[in-house]
Amino acid sequence: STFAAAHVLQDDQLRLFGFEVRVQEADARRAPIGLTARVSNIIAVRPGKRPEAMAIVSHYDSVPEGPGAADDAFGVGVSLEAARVLAARSDRNWTLMILITDGEEAGLMGAAALVTDREVTSRLQAYVNLEAIGSAGTPTLFETGPGNAWIVTPWARLAPNPAGASYGLEIYRRLPNDTDFSILKRLGIPGLNIAAVEDSYAYHTTRDTPERLSPATVRTAGEQVVAIMTAFDGVDITQRSAVNPTFFDIARRTAFSYGPTANLLSAGAALLLGVVAWVRVM
Repeated sequence: STFAAAHVLQDDQLRLFGFEVRVQEADARRAPIGLTARVSNIIAVRPGKRPEAMAIVSHYDSVPEGPGAADDAFGVGVSLEAARVLAARSDRNWTLMILITDGEEAGLMGAAALVTDREVTSRLQAYVNLEAIGSAGTPTLFETGPGNAWIVTPWARLAPNPAGASYGLEIYRRLPNDTDFSILKRLGIPGLNIAAVEDSYAYHTTRDTPERLSPATVRTAGEQVVAIMTAFDGVDITQRSAVNPTFFDIARRTAFSYGPTANLLSAGAALLLGVVAWVRVM
């Protein structure tokens, strides 16, 4: 089957890069929406100095009517190449996980099973989820959390060609879309949700083919993920806070991220400048 072939390819590649690989065969359940499914998730682990782990997450299934080149072979391909680059480092502080789920398009069933895996839930401390609703453009950070403004800083400071703004989350919440991120964030583990969003006409259609997927988008996503994960390795990924970040990019060349204190200061400065301008006009 296609799924079996995908397993073999991903298993072989990850083992070649030095990962310990296993397949989580599980009966996933999402009682609130009345769904159950048999899923096969790929869990690959490359030990670091510390047992706590950071992860790259993607899903290998696609909708029945779509070949799934962008959604989400894009994410799987970037995960595998980033795994190769990151695994070559011999001085990693944190353990590295590559988590490739099944059944995302069937109701996030793979992620539902993943959060029942004892190794994943006990070790995972931060992650990047890779998705796509488009086949081109700069990959966009559209969701973070829960809380933990610190996790946005590596993206803002180091990711090449950063794209995204925190107001995008308010738009996303009002759309009938979900990703594996929706399940993982319930564990309180901070993460970044990044997706290719431009040229979305092919989304979930027969036009979602490899020929349509932009090589520049794949390359940029890979560079961003490697930069973010490298930065994660240099900070305390076990830190937790309830602070939600404000972040935005400037012309996709640089980005800023700050917490509520800076928000209050900027709002106060804007108010003061407004009063000064009003007094001068009057």
